[in-house]
Amino acid sequence: MTPIRILCFLLFVALGWRVAREDLDVGKIRNRCLIDGFRLCLAGYGAHLALSWAGSQGWVMHFLFYRFYSAALLHAAISLAFSLTLWLCGVWPAGDAKFFFVCAVFFPIIDPAQRAF
Repeated sequence: MTPIRILCFLLFVALGWRVAREDLDVGKIRNRCLIDGFRLCLAGYGAHLALSWAGSQGWVMHFLFYRFYSAALLHAAISLAFSLTLWLCGVWPAGDAKFFFVCAVFFPIIDPAQRAF
């Protein structure tokens, strides 16, 4: 497991802890918390993208191929569709649907080799 993936996992755990604590304290998930988590996720994708570029130049051996990012974008679009559907159908409140989306976007950079992805 690369250091970037370990860092992304630790950031994901920290985000989950922060969201759970906030949800238990005030009974809702604030957008600020989710936006911060999404920014951290985008930073993780940026770090992976820089590593992919370095790998395409032959500087590193372990990196993600560029086709990974198009698959991750498709995964994000499907996750967004599901979270919106669950929110619009009244299954989840808006904060939970947004948290689901942020978590779903985090998963591919934590473990790109997972079967579901």
